[in-house]
Amino acid sequence: MCNDINMQNFNNILIRFLEFDYINSRRSFLSSDWTEGWHRSPWSVLTYCHSGITETQLKDPDCAYRITSGELSVIPTERMKYGYIISGEKVVVDWLNFRFMVMNSIDMLSLIEVPNKLTGEIAESIGQLIVKINKAVHETPGIATSVIVKSHAFKILAILLENFPITTELDSIIDAHNHFKIVIDYISENYHSQISCEILAKLANMSKATFFRKFKQCLKVTPYQYITSLRLKEARYMLASGTETIGEIAASLGFCDQFQFSRIFRRYCGASPLTYRQQQHFHSFH
Repeated sequence: MCNDINMQNFNNILIRFLEFDYINSRRSFLSSDWTEGWHRSPWSVLTYCHSGITETQLKDPDCAYRITSGELSVIPTERMKYGYIISGEKVVVDWLNFRFMVMNSIDMLSLIEVPNKLTGEIAESIGQLIVKINKAVHETPGIATSVIVKSHAFKILAILLENFPITTELDSIIDAHNHFKIVIDYISENYHSQISCEILAKLANMSKATFFRKFKQCLKVTPYQYITSLRLKEARYMLASGTETIGEIAASLGFCDQFQFSRIFRRYCGASPLTYRQQQHFHSFH
C-alpha cells in the first residue's frame, strides 16, 4: 500500500498538520462497584491497568474484552459504551484521553489498525509513557510540562505506527492536501469569523455543490464541522486557561450566542462549557 502513494508528500503533510490534542489524564483507583458509561466520546482513550481486572463493552454488542495487570485498553473515538470492574479490591489504572489529528479533521488513530487490547512489551512501553504523562501533568507541572507531554505522546504514536499496519485512508489525506490547501489555510486564519460555503468554494475554484461533496469526501467532515472543530479546540484552551466568560468566548469564536456555543460544545465535548472549565481547574490543583 505504501508504494501506491507519495510517502514524502504524506510525511510533509504530517509535519505541517499533525497535532496532538491532549484532553485529560489521571491515575485512578477504582472500587469493585465502579462502572462508567461513555455513550459518546469524541476522543480516544488509552487505559493501562496496574492491578485488578476491568471489562469494557464497545458499541458493537459482540465486542467486549477484559484487561488485567500489565495490559492496555485501546478505545478509539466514539466506540466505548461502558466499562466496569470485574475483580480486584483496588483496581489501579493510568489513562489518557487524547487525539492525534491530521488537518484538524482526520483522527490519526483511526488510520492505524490497533486492536482494542494490547499485551506484552507493547502494552508495557505505552503504559509507562502514560504514567510519565500523568506525572508531568499532575505531580511535577512546570514550564516544560507541555513539551514533556507531547514528547511522550508522540512516542506512543511511534510505537503504534511501528507495530501495526495503517489503512489506505492515507490517500484521502493526500487528496485533501492537494485539493484544499488554500481553503484550509483560509479557514485556519478566519475561523473566528463568519465563513460562508460560497467563499470557500470560490477559493477552491469549484461550484458550491462540488466543493461541499469533495470536501466531505476528503476530510471526512463538512466545511461547517471543520470550522466548528477549530472553534471548539480554541474554546477548550480558553476555558482551561483563560478568564473570559462563556459569553465572551462564544462571541470571540464566531458563535451566534452563548446558548448556541453551549449546545454545540456539549454535543461535541460531552460536557457543558462550565462543567468542562470546572473539571480542568480541578485537574490543575489535584
